[in-house]
Amino acid sequence: MLILAPVDTPTEGIAHEEQNTKAYLGRRELGNGILYVTEGTIAWKSETTNGFLLSYPSVTMHAVCRDPSAFPQPCLYLMVNQDLENGESHQQDSESEEDDSDKFSEIRFVPANAESLNAMFQAMSECQALHPDEEDDECADEFYFANGDAEEPEENGGPLTTFDPPSRSEHPDGDEEDAMDHDQFEDADS
Repeated sequence: MLILAPVDTPTEGIAHEEQNTKAYLGRRELGNGILYVTEGTIAWKSETTNGFLLSYPSVTMHAVCRDPSAFPQPCLYLMVNQDLENGESHQQDSESEEDDSDKFSEIRFVPANAESLNAMFQAMSECQALHPDEEDDECADEFYFANGDAEEPEENGGPLTTFDPPSRSEHPDGDEEDAMDHDQFEDADS
């Protein structure tokens, strides 16, 4: 469960600070406060000094939402891989075959000045880039590119094969012409 607790005002690595920003967990308003997008965390501090911190690895995605059918006010939308309403963390577990689709939480930050959304998003993107996803790093090691061709690392069985369609001169009939019968579509216009 997301419990609002005293949060110290960040002093270092602040990429963006947005006053008068409402925070929502799902559709439940948590209050009005200040959003701090820092190099280390995302912090929201209510007017009563209580708030919460989010680590970048817990943020699965973030986006600007301006669609009133999705949420009534324009907001910075975050999907977090924690069930903040029930207090459970759900990092991807290779041993777990359960459906994890309901184990994420949605957090929305609604600034009083909707013009700030792009700056909030940009700051968040830059700071999140400082914390690359370990799973992305593992996927990046699966293939590497040499001379423009995708290859697997040698320990995984060597280079991938590619398909190059035969040129006209390599056609099995030996003809320089296309193998297609040019008259086969003659009646298509009728």
